[in-house]
Amino acid sequence: MHTFEDSQGRTWAVAINVAAARRVRSLLKIDLLALIADGMKPLGALLCDPMRLVDVLYVLCERQAKDAGVTDEQFGEAMYGDALDQAIAAFFEALVDFFPKPDAREALRRAFRKMRETRDEILAAELAAIDAIDPAKEAAAILEKLRTPGGSSGSAPESSA
Repeated sequence: MHTFEDSQGRTWAVAINVAAARRVRSLLKIDLLALIADGMKPLGALLCDPMRLVDVLYVLCERQAKDAGVTDEQFGEAMYGDALDQAIAAFFEALVDFFPKPDAREALRRAFRKMRETRDEILAAELAAIDAIDPAKEAAAILEKLRTPGGSSGSAPESSA
């Protein structure tokens, strides 16, 4: 079983078994086994839709939530930032563990590791590009454009009449 902590400090255990997969399919019309089909595009789509993913997580954690007196609304309110990132990792690990073949589980773990590494590389490149921006240089370029013919000088355009 894999765990994550929500933004309220509550710990949730995520386990996927046949009964849990059946509940998710019945309540949300999401087939957890089909998430890895077509090059894992359905999984990627789910991971890019945090509201839908939190719905899946709530169904997987529903018994714990009811025991703790946590509604689906309260559960969702506590899912953002680092908590959501931890929840995604716990969900993925639970999904991997559900598959019966060790080689399939290893392939999924490697794919997830590569997805996270790719995400981290993209974020690092974006941060480097942002850090490379020289505000004084950018401001000077904008001001220069405003002063040149064809650039906007702040005055109203001439009437065509």
